[in-house]
Amino acid sequence: MKKFTVIFLIVSIFFAHNSIFASSGGVLLESEILFMKGKYNQAQKNLQGLLNRTGRLERPKVLFLNSLCLIKMSQHTKARKYLQELISEYPSSGLCDDATLAFGDSYYSESNFETALGLYRSMSEKYPSSTLLSIAIYKSGKSCMKLGRWQEARFYFQKVQRSFPLSFEAKKVTQSLNADEFYFTVQVGSFRKHSNASTLCNRLKNKNFDSYLKKSKEGQDIYYRVRVGKFNTLYQAKVCKRQLREQGLPTKIYP
Repeated sequence: MKKFTVIFLIVSIFFAHNSIFASSGGVLLESEILFMKGKYNQAQKNLQGLLNRTGRLERPKVLFLNSLCLIKMSQHTKARKYLQELISEYPSSGLCDDATLAFGDSYYSESNFETALGLYRSMSEKYPSSTLLSIAIYKSGKSCMKLGRWQEARFYFQKVQRSFPLSFEAKKVTQSLNADEFYFTVQVGSFRKHSNASTLCNRLKNKNFDSYLKKSKEGQDIYYRVRVGKFNTLYQAKVCKRQLREQGLPTKIYP
């Protein structure tokens, strides 16, 4: 999954947990289908209209799905307004853990990793029985990685392994822990052919860059990523990124 926004995973759990597709509301059902098809603008337009006339029973579901649409549309401040209403006005709806996780995701999407981390951490205390805890702890680790707090990231990943060994997140953290990629690095290319990646990697080495190849699998496809450096701080990675851009190369900092 390329972006930390595992929003589709949240929605899948939410739909399964709350049987939302069984809702008798035709507009709500249509909006859910539009969301799953990636038609967020259409879904949000339907939901916005529904908010003006929906009853108290259905309103929490409408608020939540409307917020997810807004997050996907990068309207994070507006999304948080509806999430806050859900948490404040409907504490017994069974959706407050979903809303808190989405709250964190909205800040994560804005690169406000410290605030996102605080919200993910709060899940364990506020909702200790939530089925979303493995996701929240995993995302705590991802937030720490974005902040360069490698020891904390390891702690959260190992906690996922111990507490939720059969979860989807446990598989992901195992890959991260085994790869031992607790550092910042700069990617300058991704190739299907090893020879192309190797050529670029060697060219960078000849210019005194600490370049290396990382083999990655996406589905059935194998990619060879050309990356430069293993840095403890984001500042060091940004300096390297600037130097590489001066060479005319596309750059992206990971994680």
